[in-house]
Amino acid sequence: MENVKKQPSLVVPNGWADVFARTAITAVVAFLVLQFKEWFDTGIFDTPGTAADAGLIAAGILLLNVILKLVKS
Repeated sequence: MENVKKQPSLVVPNGWADVFARTAITAVVAFLVLQFKEWFDTGIFDTPGTAADAGLIAAGILLLNVILKLVKS
């Protein structure tokens, strides 16, 4: 029997709509998680701060997905 090593792989976006959908989903999830974190830590929401942080996280995911899409092409 042949020994096959499994390589870690990234799921490359299929199209540009997929890239932007992933970015939007990431932004929403990051915003919600960070809002709940603020609520549990301080008892108040920090909407501007969590929106900025979620935007930075989404921008990083957008950059990663754009690179993956361009490399795949």
